[in-house]
Amino acid sequence: MLPLSGKLRRRPDEFYRWFCELQLLADPPSTPIDRRLFDEAGIELWEQLRAELQGQYEVIYYSQEFADYFTSPELFRTSRIDPHAITGK
Repeated sequence: MLPLSGKLRRRPDEFYRWFCELQLLADPPSTPIDRRLFDEAGIELWEQLRAELQGQYEVIYYSQEFADYFTSPELFRTSRIDPHAITGK
C-alpha cells in the first residue's frame, strides 16, 4: 500500500472508476472534451500524489487527451499550450 494520507488514499480508486466509465464502458466513446476534463482532474490528482510521494516514487501520468505519457505536470501544460512540444516520454 502506498504511504498516502487518508484523504488522498481514496482518490486513485475514484479516479479509476471514472476512467472505466469514460474509456471502457462508454458507448459512444468519449469525446475530446470528456478527455480534456478527465485530464484536468487527473493532473490535480497527479500533483497531489507527486507531493505526497516525493522522493519515494516517481509518478508519471498518461494523458487521455494526448494519448501520451508525461513525467511532469509542467511538460503536460506546455503541451496544452503547444501540442507540437510533446516531450513527456
